[in-house]
Amino acid sequence: MVFSLTKPNAQVNLDSLWSIWNDTLQEDTNRLNAIEKLAWDGYLYSNPDSAYLLAQLEYDFALSNNHKKNMTNALNTQAATFYLHGDYKKAITYYEKILSISKEIDYRKGIASSCNNLGIMYKSQGNNEQAISYYSKSLKIRESMNDKKGVAGSLNNIGLIYMSQGNLEQALAYFLNCLEISLILEDKRLQESCYTNIGIVFQRQKNYDESYTYFEKSLNLSKEINDLRGIEKSYFQIGLLLRLERNFEDAIQYFENSIEIAKKLNDKESLAQAYQQLGYLKLDLLDYKNAKKYLLKAQLIFKEISAIKSLESTYLYLSITYEKLGNSNEALENYKQFVTIKDSLSKMDAKKQVYKFDLDKEYELKKQADSLNFENKIQLQMAETKTEKQRRNGLLLISLTVLVSLVLVFIQLKKVKEAKEIVEEKKQEITDSINYAKRLQQGILVPFDLVQNWLNESFIYFNPKDIVSGDFYWIEKVDSKIYFAVADCTGHGVPGALVSIICSNALSKSLYEHNKKEPAIILDSTREIVAESFSRSKSDIRDGMDISLCCLNTQTNQLKWAGAMNPLWVIRKGDELIEEIKPTSQPIGIVESPKKYTQHELKLNIGDTIYLFSDGFQDQFGGVKGKKYMKKNMRNFLISMQHQNMNEQKSSISAEYKKWKGNLEQIDDVCVMGVRIT
Repeated sequence: MVFSLTKPNAQVNLDSLWSIWNDTLQEDTNRLNAIEKLAWDGYLYSNPDSAYLLAQLEYDFALSNNHKKNMTNALNTQAATFYLHGDYKKAITYYEKILSISKEIDYRKGIASSCNNLGIMYKSQGNNEQAISYYSKSLKIRESMNDKKGVAGSLNNIGLIYMSQGNLEQALAYFLNCLEISLILEDKRLQESCYTNIGIVFQRQKNYDESYTYFEKSLNLSKEINDLRGIEKSYFQIGLLLRLERNFEDAIQYFENSIEIAKKLNDKESLAQAYQQLGYLKLDLLDYKNAKKYLLKAQLIFKEISAIKSLESTYLYLSITYEKLGNSNEALENYKQFVTIKDSLSKMDAKKQVYKFDLDKEYELKKQADSLNFENKIQLQMAETKTEKQRRNGLLLISLTVLVSLVLVFIQLKKVKEAKEIVEEKKQEITDSINYAKRLQQGILVPFDLVQNWLNESFIYFNPKDIVSGDFYWIEKVDSKIYFAVADCTGHGVPGALVSIICSNALSKSLYEHNKKEPAIILDSTREIVAESFSRSKSDIRDGMDISLCCLNTQTNQLKWAGAMNPLWVIRKGDELIEEIKPTSQPIGIVESPKKYTQHELKLNIGDTIYLFSDGFQDQFGGVKGKKYMKKNMRNFLISMQHQNMNEQKSSISAEYKKWKGNLEQIDDVCVMGVRIT
């Protein structure tokens, strides 16, 4: 199976495939095909960690029954999970295992596919030399097998590398070869891809007439097979071409067509790229107001999808635009952002180069050593036929060759070590900054021993995904009333932690400085403070907080509660049902047409228990099938442990979470708070 970034079949019946896999009366082939399809089509793109575990089941079964082709299929799925995580080094290790097994059983299709996939991995690392080497091996095998579709794929991959290197003549030759085969096969999707790639080559060669011809062919073919994604890409490429030819009016129309389809596809990256190009075009027309509008739209989406490289150029052109508009402050601010990202990308490139050299180091040194050994043997054989003087001269030459080579190797290793030290130093600086953010966040969290002084039967299970967290708990005591909350801020890690500090301070400010005492009014005030803080920013910030906020009168056991997006769960003593109090469907932050938060009042009795939580626990993937824990399971679990005291409940929740998550990655911060009335 060749790895490709195609989306899985949405119609896959996961339960049916799982049933076939667990049916031991089924033929081995049926079971292995079912678990393979379950891993690849069912989970690879939505939950790669679950796909990896399912593939391990497939591999173990295939190994125990000596089904070696199925072993390669399982390894292929696991390699793909590492690729999706960006761990190319591990992906390469797995593809090399596939290559080894395929050679062992003379499975030529497997050899060709694994060579092709190794080419993809090395290309992803920027190691084009090794990528072409593996692509060429794959191409040779596919040609010998008369696998025309495979040959076309290899030709296309090699062409893409040559194009990225600027070797346009070579790239064009490979793309034209690929096109020739796609026409023979009548493979219209492959033809569509070839037309686009050939058009890009001609565009870069400034042969705009030929470029337009091929983009038009791609567009017409995309329309014929109703490929919306292909249509969008063709509109975008033609728009780029028309802008280069300064045919701005038609270019605008094509970019707008691209935007319309990208919105339908919810393709955020393509949408942002089209907005960006419209911004550049408006700059060409000296229409700075609209240039700003489109560039800001692009900036917002690029930030959302973390497209750092695209953000770099967007900030640069925003700086130019603001300068033309006479807004020197914004121009400077955007230029600073451009420089910051540029520096970050330079550091990332440096780290990537060190990583790439590390990966190749053993191979390169071994190649040098083999070359030296071979040279030594030849030199010695020649020396044996000469006089003693010639032999001494030959040995001296060999010694000098070895010495010089060792010096060169030593210099290389020293450079790698120095580069590594720079990367490690920068890494330590980042880690120190994150740890400082952690100390800042810990400053807003009340120590749990103080929490237990105020609420003696309570627990807080607080489990950040990273060093710092977007989730937090908040608790304050005013006379006989205890205010406590669990909040979930946008994101996790450092960005989430920074938002959590802003939101926590806003809660305290509402309670003490604004003297708001009712939970709903506290949330109204907090939303206004947070919105005001974010509105001062030069960027359009839509971050905020979901929260469940309680006020408990410890003398009367009267509870007042208000929630923003997050509910409150109540379990009455002796009951086996959860009473859910619904929140107001409005987060804390900048919202259009804000409304007041709704307040609820409950009379609690001794032995009643209430729970506040973020969504991290119920959204965690895990279990045998790698699915979400879900709200229903969380309800049942909380009900099942009502016989336990609160310390025991915390331990049970921690154990249940770890058991469910297993070896899968934690996807979000987790915070659960329980309070029992005493």
